Amino acid sequence: MKKRILACLAILPLLASCTSGSSDPNTSTSAGDYPNDCRSIEIIVGFSAGGATDLAFRVLADELKERLGKDVQVINAPGGGGVTSINRMLAAKADGCTLGHSSIPSHLSYLFPESEANYAPEDFSFAGAFGLGPQVLVVAADSPVQSVDELLASAQNGRLIAVADSPKGGDAIINAQFASVTGVGIQQVVVDGSAEKVTAVLSRQVDFSNGALGGIIASVQSGQLRALAVWSEERVPELPDVPTAQELGYDVVASTIQALSMSKDVPEPVRQKLEDTLRDICADSGFAAQLLNVGYQSSFLSGSEYRSTWADMAVTVQNIDFDSLN
Repeated sequence: MKKRILACLAILPLLASCTSGSSDPNTSTSAGDYPNDCRSIEIIVGFSAGGATDLAFRVLADELKERLGKDVQVINAPGGGGVTSINRMLAAKADGCTLGHSSIPSHLSYLFPESEANYAPEDFSFAGAFGLGPQVLVVAADSPVQSVDELLASAQNGRLIAVADSPKGGDAIINAQFASVTGVGIQQVVVDGSAEKVTAVLSRQVDFSNGALGGIIASVQSGQLRALAVWSEERVPELPDVPTAQELGYDVVASTIQALSMSKDVPEPVRQKLEDTLRDICADSGFAAQLLNVGYQSSFLSGSEYRSTWADMAVTVQNIDFDSLN
């Protein structure tokens, strides 16, 4: 029996247009020689090259390079659902030359005792969020499954196998809610990043995947994957014929928010300069178009707004029942 459930991202209305958000008028915007005192700027991303998160940050890196006049490189450090990259970023010198990616809900794994994560929100400061990524349920194109109802009907012994980015990360949050509203158990195979998830689906190691639009859109458009539903509140322009889960009667809403992070010890003027730069980038229609090409909508949140969103989402995640997984 289909039933309603608390939306995974009840805080999504906070993500307004690129011009939303404001900086603290009492904060100094002087950043000294930054970024001229950096040999280059590195953004450490916790997932493999070619995945949705990686692609979004490469688009951002190009814009930062142009506006800051400094080489900006994306460094991939997959492992632990993003934990490896966070530890590497936090261990670097706190000068703004080493930045990191932050994802809601993936980086909320620290909430669970069994997690490898050894960080807390207080360890970070944030330039802000820049991208909102719809999530999509996909199966292999050569699968006989043509709809979500058929997927559920194909469950063996009341259980489906899905791929996830971590045991209780962003994919797991969707899987747990999906299992809750359908009564079908879900066993997870954990991998790092969108590329590995696509491979697992194509090789039929799993029954389905919930992935960020940017990580699966090319495979859907090439005919390798079949999209059965999007988890956003509205259909997405890239997949206009694919219904939302809510349209199908499964009341779960989920998206990924991508943000630029750094150590809490980075000087505030440097953080503020990065926030101001990020705000300007998000106001650029050209950036929005490039980001849309990799499956993300350009949406700005200031550093403080992103921190508030993180806190709100942490409460939501702690109330999700993961017992139906594995």
